[in-house]
Amino acid sequence: MTRERNADDERSVTVRPTADGNALREQVRQVPAQIMAATGLGPDEAADLRNRLRTLTESLDTAARAHGTPD
Repeated sequence: MTRERNADDERSVTVRPTADGNALREQVRQVPAQIMAATGLGPDEAADLRNRLRTLTESLDTAARAHGTPD
């Protein structure tokens, strides 16, 4: 990251990624699609799995609280 103070207002700082930061951004943009491809799931299946896992987590948290187990 580069930081540059505003000449008109020293309190203001403009922050920009470096060339390396921009290159890294391009690399990580591909990660979600690569993960989806690796799972073999379609978008609807992935969304269903995410919802089911969220429901499971909430159920387990509720059961743990009912039994006095900390989160």
